[in-house]
Amino acid sequence: FEARGQSSDETTQKLSTVTQNLVQLTNQNTEEPKASRLIVEHILSQDKKIRELSQVESAEHYVEALQSLQTVIKEREGEIDRLKQELQDTRYASRREQKLIVSAWYELGMKLAQQQTQERSSSWLKSERQKM
Repeated sequence: FEARGQSSDETTQKLSTVTQNLVQLTNQNTEEPKASRLIVEHILSQDKKIRELSQVESAEHYVEALQSLQTVIKEREGEIDRLKQELQDTRYASRREQKLIVSAWYELGMKLAQQQTQERSSSWLKSERQKM
């Protein structure tokens, strides 16, 4: 080294500086994987906690949504039952009205037939009396 124009003290100093830098870089290389492992573990634990919380929250939302939908279903079933009963009542009333209308037509037809027979018979009697 002295042939290049450097003294052995300078060379030793440079060598110690380079060695110190090498030791620092080696320490950093051994510490970084530890730190990165710690960071990865922390991230994974946080991710697990977030997933657990989201499952709990979504389960609560599902329970609330299910209860709401069950309430709506019960209301609609009640409305369906009410409408079925109303339909039965309407059908019954319609049949009763139809029977009344048919009965009224029958009675009207019978009265008309009776009147016509009375008129015919009374006019026949009149004509027979007049002949005598």
